[in-house]
Amino acid sequence: NDLDMETSSFLVCQNKQRQLENKENLEDSRYMKKIKKMVEFSCDQCDYIGTKSANLKRHKESQHDGVRYTCDQCDYFAKHSTDLKRHKESKHYGVRYPCDQCDNVA
Repeated sequence: NDLDMETSSFLVCQNKQRQLENKENLEDSRYMKKIKKMVEFSCDQCDYIGTKSANLKRHKESQHDGVRYTCDQCDYFAKHSTDLKRHKESKHYGVRYPCDQCDNVA
């Protein structure tokens, strides 16, 4: 999601962490024109905007269609298949994920 459509008086472009005072300023800015070229896929049920159709599909499935991926070894479920895969690897297959910022291993 490139744009965070906040209910406050400003919008935040997450690509550049740039705050713009209101929607008119955002749409009029040169930067928004560049972003609009990148943004092609928007959700018809909420303010989600993405740059890939696969991301929009994943968003709709998890947020609006209620798709859940259930673990066949316990009662865990996830909104995304990648989260289920990570769960199974770490909880059932012993795969460990080291943090790249510290010595923690999850």
